[in-house]
Amino acid sequence: MQNKIIDENLVENVISGSIKHQKEFVGIAEKIIYGALSSFHQLDNSDRDDLLQNIFLKLFEKNKRRIKMWNKKAKFSTYLYMITTNHALDYLQSKYFRQRLVNDNDANPDLVKISQKKNESSKLIDKLTIDMSRKKLRPVEKQIVDLYYYDGYKEKEIAEKLKISINTVSSIKNRAIKKIRKDIMQEFWV
Repeated sequence: MQNKIIDENLVENVISGSIKHQKEFVGIAEKIIYGALSSFHQLDNSDRDDLLQNIFLKLFEKNKRRIKMWNKKAKFSTYLYMITTNHALDYLQSKYFRQRLVNDNDANPDLVKISQKKNESSKLIDKLTIDMSRKKLRPVEKQIVDLYYYDGYKEKEIAEKLKISINTVSSIKNRAIKKIRKDIMQEFWV
């Protein structure tokens, strides 16, 4: 099978109920979902399989409501990647997963600490994506990102430490995060 994509025509056929197209859709989507889940190194194969099943259940429940919610201006693979990322992050922040990390002798203490903080999903997303692409940053961007995400400094503290304005710190940090996200998206979709 060639590298097929999920296009508008395939989605319409899936929504209309075509079994043949649903099988094709599932085969393509499965590769995209596993690819997105592979960036979450905290998940084992059993976790990935469970998340894959849950994502498909979400996509097809309530008369394929999630599939119908796709904005046709974007690639379906990008939409599916975002659904997968959100599911994985929800799972990583779940009580079950946090408890498993605490019980696991090989647990990464930094990850346990991050997972135990409430209402920090955006920081968790940023931290996971940063790990994958931060090598391409300029030295000052990498330094600010490291101080903020890894060392836990606030922007004001970074500004004082580096003797630059807080606005500069914020601007450099946000620009670095955009670079990292762009790099991640290109890696997955090119």
